[in-house]
Amino acid sequence: MENRSKYLKSLCLGVSLIALWASSPAIAQEADTPSAESSEDSQSSMKLESITVTAQRREESANDVPMSIQAFGGDQLDTLRVNEVDDLQALVPSFSVSQSYQGVPTYTLRGIGFNTINVSATSTVGTYVDEVAYPYPFMNSGPMFDIERIEVLKGPQGTLFGRNTTAGLINVVTNKPVDEFQASVSADIGNYDTWNLEGMVNVPLAENVQARFAIRSENSDEGWQESISRGEDRGTVDKLGFRAALAIQPTDKLEIDLSYNGWINKSDTIAGQAIGLTPNTDPTFIVPGTNGPSTASGFNQPGLVDFINSNFPTNAEQADWAPSYLRSADIGAGEGIDGPHEENSSFDAIKLGVSYEFDNEMRLVSLTGYNKLDREAVLDWSGVPFQILLQDIEGEIKSFSQELRLEGSTDKVDWLVGAYYGKDETTDGNRTMLRDNANSNFVSTAAYL
Repeated sequence: MENRSKYLKSLCLGVSLIALWASSPAIAQEADTPSAESSEDSQSSMKLESITVTAQRREESANDVPMSIQAFGGDQLDTLRVNEVDDLQALVPSFSVSQSYQGVPTYTLRGIGFNTINVSATSTVGTYVDEVAYPYPFMNSGPMFDIERIEVLKGPQGTLFGRNTTAGLINVVTNKPVDEFQASVSADIGNYDTWNLEGMVNVPLAENVQARFAIRSENSDEGWQESISRGEDRGTVDKLGFRAALAIQPTDKLEIDLSYNGWINKSDTIAGQAIGLTPNTDPTFIVPGTNGPSTASGFNQPGLVDFINSNFPTNAEQADWAPSYLRSADIGAGEGIDGPHEENSSFDAIKLGVSYEFDNEMRLVSLTGYNKLDREAVLDWSGVPFQILLQDIEGEIKSFSQELRLEGSTDKVDWLVGAYYGKDETTDGNRTMLRDNANSNFVSTAAYL
């Protein structure tokens, strides 16, 4: 039994000075541009329009940004049903998302990505939500909702963002509180007993004080994966995302933004599909309980070969996994793995933004962020109804960041100088069970890896 945990502390401090001449040309513009069609077409929610972005840490038209950028407004995101980061890969060329067998997403942009199974691994594609870094891709596992816009910046963004942005950046901007009452509710239903509900309310609390609350619930009560060997299914969805934001303007020059963003995920973990096995490479190996060698390897006892040959999956729904009574049973001194095959994960993020504008057209910005991720999950990705390889995942991440920026502009130059501090604490481990039809010929216990 071996227990492995990872504790990471990182400290980054950077100072940058940016001078951007107003005459800088656009190099590779991919943002939405104004439509030249009729006025009737311009009323469509899918119309092409110039979107204001903050790709260079200041508000400007996407058409004026001298880099490769794609920007999507809130109405367009609603129309295209973009409810999670994964959905962007259908809209952004050269961006793709894949999942490891432990359910950790891997982002790849322009062919650059970092493939890993660990929840504590950072990505080469950075993600920022309201100017605060979410440095670990699993932090994006909750629903996306009440979004003002999303910007996808291609290429290194180390100068202005700096953290895990070698391949590019996904910049998510949520809707901010406004000085009028607003409310909305939407719902949709689908196959697999799917029903989703989203709502928002914006309330002026007092003069120069506004609040906004938003929530989204995603549910699928019928699993889309079916067991080959018995009448069970997996793949149900149970996600809840929520956000609260408060905006205060004590004076004409001082603005304070405080927000909380969180999600809870209790969805099923995905089962595997068995399509092959490791052949026997040792003709002298004797399977325990038999009198001679086997065509199976020491990693695959008899029974597994026949199952795979008879049950090769022909569609995405066909899968299998160990029955609950098998995996929950103790193995000698080792404890079995109890609980359903599902996530039990949560995420909390707090952001405090303070902005003060001086008389000489300079502005001082402070951004303080704290993120906390907790993950527990039970996984069986063997694709067969045996105790091949089961895992009980546990992880925790605490991430603190502090950014200070002083920015200003003249007739010809926009400039910015800033400093960034970050500190992370991560714990990432799993308990792995090896038993039937696995290398239990050599190990017959529950192992901590």
